[in-house]
Amino acid sequence: MTPILPFIQERLKPTRKEIDADLFLWLSGKKFPNLEFSGSLVLNYWGPYLDGHIQKIIDTAFATNKEIAKEHNLDPTNSVNDAVFASTETIKSLLEKMADYDQRMRGKGYPKSVPRRDIAQFYTKSNELIRIRAENEINFFKYANKKEENSEKSPNTAIHITDNAKNNIFIGCKVNGGVKINKNAEGNNFLQTEITSTEVPYPASGPPANPTNKEHNWQNKTLYYIAVGVIIALLATFIVYLIRNHLGVPL
Repeated sequence: MTPILPFIQERLKPTRKEIDADLFLWLSGKKFPNLEFSGSLVLNYWGPYLDGHIQKIIDTAFATNKEIAKEHNLDPTNSVNDAVFASTETIKSLLEKMADYDQRMRGKGYPKSVPRRDIAQFYTKSNELIRIRAENEINFFKYANKKEENSEKSPNTAIHITDNAKNNIFIGCKVNGGVKINKNAEGNNFLQTEITSTEVPYPASGPPANPTNKEHNWQNKTLYYIAVGVIIALLATFIVYLIRNHLGVPL
């Protein structure tokens, strides 16, 4: 047994208290007023009515085991037997009480006047239900753990591409890559792929022509020619002014 057992037993107490309160309605005759405890009513008592309570006890026990284990970051497979033990003892106690009430209701106030019902078959049936539930829980937890491990081994891969010469133009690159294990913000491992690119030098003939650069160079030449023309015109005007006003040569 593990320290989770007391938590499961404590969680089952309200469930058992609720069942006992409903059982008392049978004994007091308030569950089905004016009906004698016999025939189909007895079949219902030991059939669907009992089955519903057994299932409720099993569900509560195993759900509590899973919940408490998760809260304390424990493997619930290690405490499945706690749920088995807690549900088994609770169901056994329930069967004994139901057998006592059954004898008292059939005896109509004189329980010793009728034989006590044998609860062995119900106890065996409930134990089988508990065994199957335990096996299913263990298989589920193992599957979930295996799936989580595989997810940690092959998560969404983050790819980072770096380029030391991204401001330069080059015709090709040589790519080197690798994979390393990193940790995320929650401290979980994940695989990170890193790819780096190395610039491939231009051939001796120089870099390829760039249409955008050509257009830019042409625009610069046009502005240059305009500026030169303006300067020449200003110089010519100034020379004419000097010749006409200072040298007295009519132009």
